[in-house]
Amino acid sequence: MISRNFSPTNVTYTIFIDHHCKMGMMEEAEDLLLEMQNRNIKPTSITYASLLDGYNRIGNGLKMVSLFDEFLTQGFEPDDNIYSLMVESYSREGNWMGAFQMFDQISLKGLYLKPTVLVSLLETIREKDHYTKILSLFDEMGEQGLMLSSSTCTNLVHGFLQSGHVQKAEQILETMKKFRWVPIASCLREFHNYKNEPLSTAAYQA
Repeated sequence: MISRNFSPTNVTYTIFIDHHCKMGMMEEAEDLLLEMQNRNIKPTSITYASLLDGYNRIGNGLKMVSLFDEFLTQGFEPDDNIYSLMVESYSREGNWMGAFQMFDQISLKGLYLKPTVLVSLLETIREKDHYTKILSLFDEMGEQGLMLSSSTCTNLVHGFLQSGHVQKAEQILETMKKFRWVPIASCLREFHNYKNEPLSTAAYQA
């Protein structure tokens, strides 16, 4: 890329890296990243986003985890796009702990998953075997003293209610009650509307 009359910047490199990633040419994209680093040109958060998207396209979750760790080490703060890519990768591989840790960080920071990723996540969870694993994971987290945020649980309950899976939504709420995870009031109201019966909030108080 370097010539006598042209000295590429991090923006230039990022444009070329993004192009290679979209073409599925990940080895070439990595070569450009290495060239950048060898020339002491610092990659931007967009550079990493392009690489993560590229590896997500080809389903290389291990490389995504490595890149995400490097992204954090460089001092960058993930946005909703980065988190969505990681959630999509983790859920595709059945790594529900990883997926929900990302989901929880999104909720706590007031960010949102991309709608397509959220729909895909819920569709995957709705499959019987995956849903059983999710409930087991929640039990394991609760027993270890870990806790999902109210926003994360509320998004799950809302997603199941909207798709007509009231029983699954109720099971999520029962898990929250079991471990004293406090749901958002609007979540309980929505559930009440679907069930058409009163639901006391007392059982959810910490």
